[in-house]
Amino acid sequence: MRFQKTVVALCVGALVFAPATGAFADEAPQDPSPAVSAEAPQPQQAPQPEAPAPAEQPTPAEQPTVEAPTAPGPTPETPAPAAAEAEVSGSVRILDAVKRSEARVALVGDELEAQDVLSAPSGVTPGAAFTWFVDEVEVATGARYTVRAEDLGKTITVSAAVEWPASEAFASGTASVRTAAGVVVKQQATVTARTTLSGSAKVGSRLVAGSTQLSAPIGIAPWTGSYTWYVDGVQAGTGTFYTVKPADAGKRISVGATLAWAETGSYVAGTAVVTRSAATAAVAKPVASVTPTLRVNGYAQVGKSLRASVSVKKPSDLAVSGSYLWYVNGKQYGGGALLNVTPSMAGKRITVVYRASWGSAKYANGSASRQSSYVARVDRPTAMVRSAYAQLGARQDCTALIERALRASGTRVGDLGTRAGEYAGVGGKRVSSLKPGDVMVWEGRHVAMYIGNGKAIHSGYAGNQTVVASAYLDGRPSSILRFA
Repeated sequence: MRFQKTVVALCVGALVFAPATGAFADEAPQDPSPAVSAEAPQPQQAPQPEAPAPAEQPTPAEQPTVEAPTAPGPTPETPAPAAAEAEVSGSVRILDAVKRSEARVALVGDELEAQDVLSAPSGVTPGAAFTWFVDEVEVATGARYTVRAEDLGKTITVSAAVEWPASEAFASGTASVRTAAGVVVKQQATVTARTTLSGSAKVGSRLVAGSTQLSAPIGIAPWTGSYTWYVDGVQAGTGTFYTVKPADAGKRISVGATLAWAETGSYVAGTAVVTRSAATAAVAKPVASVTPTLRVNGYAQVGKSLRASVSVKKPSDLAVSGSYLWYVNGKQYGGGALLNVTPSMAGKRITVVYRASWGSAKYANGSASRQSSYVARVDRPTAMVRSAYAQLGARQDCTALIERALRASGTRVGDLGTRAGEYAGVGGKRVSSLKPGDVMVWEGRHVAMYIGNGKAIHSGYAGNQTVVASAYLDGRPSSILRFA
């Protein structure tokens, strides 16, 4: 009986899971619970119609069952893949906010700017927040920082906190970058000096620039970066030397300098304009070397002429002009190179003066003079006649007349007598015909001066007076002597 109860129970279970179709569709369902004995195991709860029958409850062979179809239900959701981590890298630079160039050193008061240089995948947009450090001590945040006085001698660095939001391909994230090298805070050196100028301020000379009274902090070794030359305040050239030009004449020259020095541990490199030198005196043009040489040809003799000429040694690019002036006994007589000696000049001093003058854009104005002097004379015979005429009326013997005439003509004589040989001994030449100025000798008796036209001047006659009388007052002379 136990076996049969068991079968009934399994059948009931099969019915319960059977579908309401086929041969069992018209039969009312039976309650299986009275058929189950107390010893039999309790039947399991029938599954819901949409679920299949459990495999451990086989359907009896004589009652095949049709498996109930599974009712449709929701499709399970596929889990999303995990977001990738973005690779963000980069660096931070410190710029001079004014020059927009990377800063290496800074001065107190300089404004610095932090700039991030980031590399990120497409679609990732990182942003950075900056923090400033002075010798590793945090001092400020933000993109810009103004260097303080207390930062002098220290090093400024910047760190950037980088973060980015999530995107379709990447998760959000953060990173931190910092400047590789910091900015050292230094100071500007104060350097002073005075420019000097040496040389002669004249056209063609070379002026030399230098510096003195140098003052600089310890460790700073400045050098002259450049010299600038000024002519009447207008820039005229550069360099250590300056050659004075003709156009500089009359102007004043000065020179200025610029000093430079290299960076040191405490100071930045720099330059300074040096106080300009005192100006020179007004530039003088060079004095040209001009040497005139005066020559006079001819004779300072009545009836003759004197001609002056000059040669001038001078620079080839200099024009020299000159003029002649003639003076007689110190009084200006006339100009020109030629002078005719007139009887009125006899015995007087004739002087010729040549005056040269010059000047140009290159050379200073200058002048020079040369002169030559002569005593104007007549020819000796004429001079002797003049002297004889001057003695008319004098009470003297005949030899005194001739002695004075010879001396007036330039012949130095002593006490002469009435012998022809004595006159020949002082330069007289024996001639056979008479010309004015000839000495007529009556051997041992008398001497006279022939003045022409058969006349002669005699002394020792009519109370020893000097008179004009016939040349043949004592007959024909025994000798005639001429002084040329």
